[in-house]
Amino acid sequence: MGELVTSGAELDFEVLLLEDLRLVGGVAFTQAEIEEWLNANCYDNQTMADGCVPLLDADGMQVMKDGETRMVQDLSGKDLNNSPELKATLSAEYTLRLDSLPFDAVFNASYQYQDDIHFDVLADPGTSQDAYGQVNLSAGILHQEGRYGLTFFVNNLLNEEFVTNIANVGNAWTGDQPVYVHTYPREAERYIGVNFGLSL
Repeated sequence: MGELVTSGAELDFEVLLLEDLRLVGGVAFTQAEIEEWLNANCYDNQTMADGCVPLLDADGMQVMKDGETRMVQDLSGKDLNNSPELKATLSAEYTLRLDSLPFDAVFNASYQYQDDIHFDVLADPGTSQDAYGQVNLSAGILHQEGRYGLTFFVNNLLNEEFVTNIANVGNAWTGDQPVYVHTYPREAERYIGVNFGLSL
């Protein structure tokens, strides 16, 4: 059995820079580490050079399972899967007052960042993802009493590609070669849309 240690800190803030300019953000730092896991299973196709070694019993003999040597790895000190060390958001919203009209114009720009992670608890390097950031922009109108709102937006402006999961599905049918399946969310590419809200 393994042991985990998790620690971290989070900061959220909101600042009114000007009467109609608001800055909102947050930073989360998380240190999620496998403190001890000496005899974890090896990931598929892991070699001895990559740390996959025979499991030995108390007498120094190799442990057998189903007629084959049981192979293990030491994951002590490794980062936990699905746990980016750093996540951050920053958003600036400006409201343009249109006193001669029943609505105001609202503009928003935001940035979201996530540190690199891996998706496999056994630390398969093929399931790693680099750090990435996204830029979102929006502009619209908002009724001064909140009765309706219309917003045009562009999310993932820079078309930054990322995934929400990577899994190795290789098996005997693939000659025991690794085959990685990537899960892409809609937000993994630039998209444009319109939001409309109405309060009766």
